[in-house]
Amino acid sequence: MVTFDYKKIMIATDGSDCSKLVIDNGIELARLSGGTVYAVYVMSTAYLSIIDGGTYPSVGTNPY
Repeated sequence: MVTFDYKKIMIATDGSDCSKLVIDNGIELARLSGGTVYAVYVMSTAYLSIIDGGTYPSVGTNPY
């Protein structure tokens, strides 16, 4: 059996149901290997202008 020794695991999430499964699996993998989980919340920059009232310039195209 092959074993892996992961010490640092980065989990990127956007709050979707799919990413919640990834979070659970990443935490379990860290627990089994004695690693540390680092989490990053990812969101589209297309919505920054809505949050701050339109003060951000456009950063690329809106994929939606």
